[in-house]
Amino acid sequence: MSRLAIFTCAALLALTARASAATVADFAADFSSSSNPASGWSYGLATGIGGSFTPLTAHTTYVGVVEAWNPTGTFWPTVALNTGSGTVAFGANDAIVLAAGQGLLHPGPTGAFADVRYTTAMSFSGLLNVTFAGIDLVGTTTDVHVLRNGVSLASGLVNGYGQTASYNLAVTLGAGDYLDFLVGWGSNRNYNDDSTGFRASLTSETDPVPEPSVWALIIGAFGLAGATLRRRRAMFGAQH
Repeated sequence: MSRLAIFTCAALLALTARASAATVADFAADFSSSSNPASGWSYGLATGIGGSFTPLTAHTTYVGVVEAWNPTGTFWPTVALNTGSGTVAFGANDAIVLAAGQGLLHPGPTGAFADVRYTTAMSFSGLLNVTFAGIDLVGTTTDVHVLRNGVSLASGLVNGYGQTASYNLAVTLGAGDYLDFLVGWGSNRNYNDDSTGFRASLTSETDPVPEPSVWALIIGAFGLAGATLRRRRAMFGAQH
């Protein structure tokens, strides 16, 4: 392979280096037990899919590590997070099993949805990753929804412990746009045993950054090109 070809290959490899993903927002990482809203996230309830949003005003702690928001005077609907380093079990007969860093959404007794809302402070284009999961050993039965500015992006059902509903969605948001993540009664039309696990994050692509092996090839190519140029100059000087 000629020196020019080697240099060209190095340049092309640099241009096709993989882009890295940057996390813009993460429910667990941004969660606050002292402020609502916080870091763009609001913890509340909704009267229906796309209905009015009401922030939750009271804070409760379960088993020392589960930090929860709920309406003043009652526990439901609930938006919570396991802030501990391990899985915890709590509730009646320890039926709720919540992993470390996993959120919990539970609807209310009169049909109100648990609602987590994220409002963007600036324009965003990237990937939305969401997972709802059944975390009640008795058997979670809920309907789950993802909305953008009140319009459905995805919806599904969680029927049973360990069952999940996951969504990876390409989204574009303008400053002030919002996403809602809702959990409702489900197909059995009651709120009993409806604890639902929750994870959500927004990631964006950053500028391509060459891999270390690509950097090595680029440096080697430049070195080879420099050595070739020096030899040519030396030969030219000797002839003159």
